[in-house]
Amino acid sequence: MMTIEPDVHKNILAAVARDGVSVSAWITVAARKALQWRAELNEWAEHKVRLEFGILPLGPAPVLAQVSRSTKQAQLRRFLAGCTVIPPGEREAHEAGRLPGKTRTADVVDAV
Repeated sequence: MMTIEPDVHKNILAAVARDGVSVSAWITVAARKALQWRAELNEWAEHKVRLEFGILPLGPAPVLAQVSRSTKQAQLRRFLAGCTVIPPGEREAHEAGRLPGKTRTADVVDAV
């Protein structure tokens, strides 16, 4: 059994009515969102600590290119701002160019 403060309960019932779902479904979705938010905060905190210790993660240039395609990737771009961007070497670039031909795909960035 869960105890919920009356004002919180009132807000939950309003959200349930607005979203057209049951209370248990709404609580489940809210809990998932809270856990996801907490996990994201934890990743950002770990990233910040690494940067403070001078540990710069390596981010391949093709990854940066991929996330730069859309403004929807703003958070990931912010994350990559703390990375050292590395280009693929010549050998890797040639291998990445051949791989889509072998697998019948078109995105070279996925191959890198």
